[in-house]
Amino acid sequence: MSAPGPRTCAALLLGLLALGVFPALGQEQISPGPQSPSISQGGLSSHAVPDPATPDEEALQGSFVPLYRLTRPFYDNLFAAPMPQPYERPDPSSYREVSAYEAPLALQPVYPKTGVVTWSPFAGIAQSWDSNLLLTSANHVSDTYTTLAAGTDFQIGSPDSIYNTNGYDSILALHGRYYFSTDLFAEHEELNAVNNRLHLDGRIGRDAAIWRPYVTVEQFTSTDFQDRNVQGIGRLQRQILSPGLQSNYKIDSNLTYNQNFFWSRLLHPQGSYVNTDTYVLQQDFGVRVLENVDFIVWNELRQTQPSLGSEVGECTSGIGWRGMPDPRIFTEFRIGWDAMEWSDGNPGRQNLPAWRMDGHTTFEWSPRLSLGLKYSRAYVFNEVLPNNNYTSTGAQFVPQVFLGGNFYLTPYISLIDYSYEQQHLEQLECRLETELAYRFGGRRDADSRVYVKVACLRLSQQSGDADQGRVDDARVSLGMAYRF
Repeated sequence: MSAPGPRTCAALLLGLLALGVFPALGQEQISPGPQSPSISQGGLSSHAVPDPATPDEEALQGSFVPLYRLTRPFYDNLFAAPMPQPYERPDPSSYREVSAYEAPLALQPVYPKTGVVTWSPFAGIAQSWDSNLLLTSANHVSDTYTTLAAGTDFQIGSPDSIYNTNGYDSILALHGRYYFSTDLFAEHEELNAVNNRLHLDGRIGRDAAIWRPYVTVEQFTSTDFQDRNVQGIGRLQRQILSPGLQSNYKIDSNLTYNQNFFWSRLLHPQGSYVNTDTYVLQQDFGVRVLENVDFIVWNELRQTQPSLGSEVGECTSGIGWRGMPDPRIFTEFRIGWDAMEWSDGNPGRQNLPAWRMDGHTTFEWSPRLSLGLKYSRAYVFNEVLPNNNYTSTGAQFVPQVFLGGNFYLTPYISLIDYSYEQQHLEQLECRLETELAYRFGGRRDADSRVYVKVACLRLSQQSGDADQGRVDDARVSLGMAYRF
């Protein structure tokens, strides 16, 4: 099956320019003003607090479009290579009332549609060229491929947001998202793939006690970025089923308690890879120490049962913080120590430091610039070699720039260290990606855009018993996405 070439996509963009879709580059729009939502006074219910600074409907329909979120779905990631997450948190960490503020991860927050029942279909197309599809150190396989995507979001009941212009906060709510995409390669049809993903999350409650059940079902194929010690295994298909329940409680105006329990199953339909069943219980206590900053004490119990290799039990405890020390800054940081136990002792393993961390910080420097930093250190199960699990320690810096005239520039700069238990192997990955996008005006989110992405990746070995070789990859993508 052949895919449209770069010339076809270039002709499409030239046609859009000729039709006047893009404004003249010299006609820059006025920079938008900052919109920092108010923080509700502690101890009062949402109905006892005056309405926060909620933008009116005319402002919601304005021409300014927010930058795309750091927490973008892996299907839109340049390398389409997710770390297999055993679950998706409906909320990263904190207690959240129905009408409470949720920090944006970009220049401006996303305004959900208003109404008791809403739905938003979307579709997209992208043309990409990749220099090393299988991420091998030699005998690179390159090709051009087309990605077609479609899906929809729907909401029944009021969303968790202060931007409900109708002033209605329902006790019950259901949110869902379905995503479909397919990769069609020009010269390597054996690499063609279809991805499906369905996520549902509900809400029971509104003020001091809220329960949020959720479930994720997905099947996706990606170039394998996780098991870098094994070269040339191709694009790996995965299936994930993950149901869970998150509970949020506000004990008083200064004390909150959160709990999240889920089970996740990761399967590989093709080949003898390591499948896993994971059971996790997370909980944290938050104490208000500053006006808008909480001190956190947290704990996580995790039991992972692989189809091959040793079963691992983990108990991680630590401290951290979350909140807004300044109206332009949102920060969340957790650090802790992981006490681990293997069912067979995992003989021959390399002792790796057991400290863990995760979080992110965003600084809305100005209406034109937002600075973002994500950081994490996690213990990850190897999907190819049993017991050769590894720790992944990384940081990603994302400065997001509004250029004027609905043009946006978003560089992604990532540096990740991988340390393996059995091979005594350490690798360093450097990934650079830049997206230049034109966002269509009048949208409440950032899905509607025309974009070009350029990226490169280098994975080099720092130490180890055997030479794994250096992996280099480059990719260029040209695409368009639109939310109806």
